Amino acid sequence: MGSSAAVAVALTRAFFDWIKKDFTKEELMTYVNFSEKIAHGNPSGIDAAAASGTDAIYFIKGHPITSFPLTIDGYLLVADTGIKGQTREAVKSVAHLFETSKQLASQAIQRLGIETKKAKEAIIANQLEVLGESMNNAHQALQQLGVSNQQLDQLVSLALAHGAYGAKLTGGGRGGCMIALTKTKEQAENISRILLSDGARAAWIQGLGVYEHV
Repeated sequence: MGSSAAVAVALTRAFFDWIKKDFTKEELMTYVNFSEKIAHGNPSGIDAAAASGTDAIYFIKGHPITSFPLTIDGYLLVADTGIKGQTREAVKSVAHLFETSKQLASQAIQRLGIETKKAKEAIIANQLEVLGESMNNAHQALQQLGVSNQQLDQLVSLALAHGAYGAKLTGGGRGGCMIALTKTKEQAENISRILLSDGARAAWIQGLGVYEHV
């Protein structure tokens, strides 16, 4: 969920405020990225950009991060497995797969890129079902890469079985949280109760786009 980046952003801003000094976005990102390297080893920079910005972002390695409007008629349910995410282990798993089965790993990474582009277009066009399908396909690719685990897969399957348009793990993997997409707040609340009864530690619901403040 980018919690380490969010903490780094908050602490950096607090220190600059404490010494009563203004800072540029570049200075903020320098300190945040330094912190992220300590936390994750080789961070992409996406969490730092998301935690320090106000818009949805789209990122392709080697290209600048771009933003786009998040206006879609749906709700996002976030559920915590109660297991601490293991980002370093997930990264090692992907690296190991590239060493042992490069073609499989490359196909999964390529699929994630395709689904990310489709998800962006679906969000802009307000296409919930298409976005949900991309989320499902992305989770399958992450499973192939060894980033998921039994608890995440169980919560994802339950959410889909009870009407979610799509569901996938989020964050570093091997624990942490999953997300599910629904049309209505009532659907999200119902799935939330089911996931909590099946072992999820906590759950939160957030309106997207036009429902952001509902």
